[in-house]
Amino acid sequence: MHLMNVPSSSKEPAEPHSANQYYDLFLQAPVGIVILRGPQFYVELANQYYLEIIGKTEQQFTGRRLFDAVPELQGQGLEQLLNRVLEGETLQFNEFRIELLRQGKSTTIYVNFTYKPLREPDGRISGVMVVVVEVTEQVESRLRTEASEERTKLAIEAGNLGLFEVNLVNDELVTTPKFDSLFGFEGPVRREDYIATIHPDDLAVRDKAYGEMIAVGRLEYESRILWKDDSVHWVRIVGTVIYNGTMPVKVIGVAQDITEQKSFAEALENKVKERTVELHRSNAELEQFAYATSHDLQEPLRKVQVFNNMLMEKHGAELSEKAQGYITKMMDAAKRMSGLIKDLLDYSLLSKGGSPFRETNLAEIVQRVETDYELLLSQKRAIIQMENLPIIEAVPLQMNQLFYNLIGNSLRYAKKDVPPVIKISYAAISAAEREKQPELLPNKSYGRITVQDNGIGFDQEYAEKIFAIFQSLNERSQFGSYGIGLALCRKIVDNHHGIIYAQGKAREGATFTIILPLHQD
Repeated sequence: MHLMNVPSSSKEPAEPHSANQYYDLFLQAPVGIVILRGPQFYVELANQYYLEIIGKTEQQFTGRRLFDAVPELQGQGLEQLLNRVLEGETLQFNEFRIELLRQGKSTTIYVNFTYKPLREPDGRISGVMVVVVEVTEQVESRLRTEASEERTKLAIEAGNLGLFEVNLVNDELVTTPKFDSLFGFEGPVRREDYIATIHPDDLAVRDKAYGEMIAVGRLEYESRILWKDDSVHWVRIVGTVIYNGTMPVKVIGVAQDITEQKSFAEALENKVKERTVELHRSNAELEQFAYATSHDLQEPLRKVQVFNNMLMEKHGAELSEKAQGYITKMMDAAKRMSGLIKDLLDYSLLSKGGSPFRETNLAEIVQRVETDYELLLSQKRAIIQMENLPIIEAVPLQMNQLFYNLIGNSLRYAKKDVPPVIKISYAAISAAEREKQPELLPNKSYGRITVQDNGIGFDQEYAEKIFAIFQSLNERSQFGSYGIGLALCRKIVDNHHGIIYAQGKAREGATFTIILPLHQD
């Protein structure tokens, strides 16, 4: 059989090509070519391009039946197509999907191919010539593009977006129907008509966005749109500038109706304002109640203490030892109640605020507190070690309460038979430490004060709980705690726009860290 027929010519015949030359052309063809013979489709010839497609060598492929040499081709519809060609049809398919085994791995490829019947001189069909080109890369690229376009389309539909394109050279605007409807139009109109619908108070926002657009390569703004029926709608415009070299030539973008989001945000903001007002009113009422109640309780409590003292002084000798014990317990309870009321009054007064900030020498504050605790320090053989503390803008009385409570806390929770050692130190806040405390304002200077003791400590899991009002981790009868002292400390630090936190370990002491701004303005 001849692989190629050379047409005759009346001109002087060209120099005939040798069979080897034709064979070389066949082998080097930039498409895959294979010759199949007989109803079993024996492979007579296959060029290198085709062998690379199926991942076979010439020895593995030539001379064998097609579906024996490449068994994974069975069941993919190719045998039926080849049989049709043996009956005289010429078939052509584009982007035909085929599953092949390449290097032992199932691989999907796409090919364009032609099946053509091979005829003998007597017209009989003896085989099939297959011409195939692999187009996997092109098909996969197109499929990716189509998938991306489909995802974009779905996103646009889901987001209820209108598309627009502005030609920056001739000021021509192209829009989609959805874009038109967002501006209250039933079809495209002139660009100035769209602009005319923008609320007058928002025109400056639009102009600023367009003014910055060329420099940043992006357009983004939100504005109110006034429809013909006087209804107000919010739209968000987002666009990207397209450049020709360095010259901006067009803007493509989307418009989205955000009326519902704006309405929700406005309603939420109003609700928050209402709740904030209610909260302030409720807090004020609670503070007033706490102050009034605590203040009013002082007088009857003083009478209880006075009459108890009178009873013991004038009639104590007449009472039995058991009765005297009851009175002593009553006096102790009244004393604890008096301390609790005092703390409540202090806490309510802190909430009222109003005290002026002024330069406050913290070292002098600690020295005064040390004088207040002189007797207790002596009884417990306690030592206070203080480094140089700074002068800060603060409320002196509140600073006195802060250190009074912290030092008192260390003395109260000292280990039995172990002299308390209380170390008070100071350091400026470093840049690295500032990064770990996002609550700190960038334009303020802060200092860190630590109050460390060698007392009974606490488990770290309770580090936050101890600052809550009426929270005490130990027995009040043993340590005399009412659960307000550290809550007062936090309130004072909050009033000074600072941070307080605690670190501790059971039986190994506690450390309280206070971070305060050096200046309040």
